[in-house]
Amino acid sequence: MTAHKRVIGRRGLLAATAGIVATVLLAPAASATPATTATDGRQADAHRALERAAHPLRSTEPGGNTGDLRALGAMVGDARVVGLGEATQQALDLVTANKGTGGDAYEWAEQHARNIAQTFAFTSLDLADPQSVSAAELLRDQAMADNTAWWQRRTGDKMLLSAHNGHVGYLSTDPVMYPTTQGVFLRNALGRDYAAIGFTFAQGSFLTATTFGGAWDKVTVPAAAPDMHEYTLDLVRHRDYYLDLRTLPVAGRNWLNTPRPVYNAGSSFKNDPLPTLAIGQAYDILIHLNQVHEAAKL
Repeated sequence: MTAHKRVIGRRGLLAATAGIVATVLLAPAASATPATTATDGRQADAHRALERAAHPLRSTEPGGNTGDLRALGAMVGDARVVGLGEATQQALDLVTANKGTGGDAYEWAEQHARNIAQTFAFTSLDLADPQSVSAAELLRDQAMADNTAWWQRRTGDKMLLSAHNGHVGYLSTDPVMYPTTQGVFLRNALGRDYAAIGFTFAQGSFLTATTFGGAWDKVTVPAAAPDMHEYTLDLVRHRDYYLDLRTLPVAGRNWLNTPRPVYNAGSSFKNDPLPTLAIGQAYDILIHLNQVHEAAKL
């Protein structure tokens, strides 16, 4: 196994796509039975498909040359809202404010009041009641989508929103807690004017809680195991890369459309067992990283 020791924080991720980032080469395990031989064969086919579709990222620095992102721009195309996901939540939330002027002052005041009401409705959840938590998370994703769509339609601007993979994508690793994601609401509202970009990583450290509602601390995970999606993604020769999941060759699409274990760290992280996700159905575009590093606590 060849390991790269370069580590990237969230600021680097956002800077290179609005930011972007890192990968490692891993060797597949030897097969021992007909069943594993068939699986290894499909994995090898998927690997070749990913190799053909991958576009390398040559710089993760804010001031670096952006020529390697031209293909990403083509993938985003005419989408008016782009959801940029994250496989971990580390630190540093970016908040942008806008205010109306002149004749639209009433509409902005109404929108601000709506946001306040949505916030209070969400915080009224009962953490001891799973149904209350699920209802609150549904309200949360609906509100985030509605506010983004309202803002885009109001301004007409092309927008980038940043949130966890489980919000910007179309599938959740915990469909009980997150029955419908922000990405689904945005796709329903905007159609093809919305595009979801997901992140995966093969190993590293991040800040999260090990229990729901617990204190955040550093968590480190090893290199992805052979049964994980990140393992196959990490076989690609490029150190950093992205690809369009919508145009993947069949072998790659079939592999990624199958639910498999993934690293997924939000406000809490569980690894026994790891959650599963059909990555190919969850996003439009995927950015794969080799290693992430926990953000510094401020």
